[in-house]
Amino acid sequence: MQTASIPYRRTLTKHDLCRVFGLVSSNGRCYYSRLRTENFSDEVLKKIGISPERYRSVSRGRHFTYEETQRIIAHFELTTKELDEL
Repeated sequence: MQTASIPYRRTLTKHDLCRVFGLVSSNGRCYYSRLRTENFSDEVLKKIGISPERYRSVSRGRHFTYEETQRIIAHFELTTKELDEL
């Protein structure tokens, strides 16, 4: 699959990322704690330049910044198809 070409024109939310990583229950509940432990460990956050405090502040509909979104896409090698399905 082809990795999404940067720049991606939107910014991402944790809800978007739960959908990409399959962390949504059959009734639509997002597993945010699993997103943190399985995908956004402290080590990963450090690699992509997001502090744990900043990660926590992205909640309740808040979005990652455009720059953070680009680094997340690059780190996880998200595909155009995955992003278009959001």
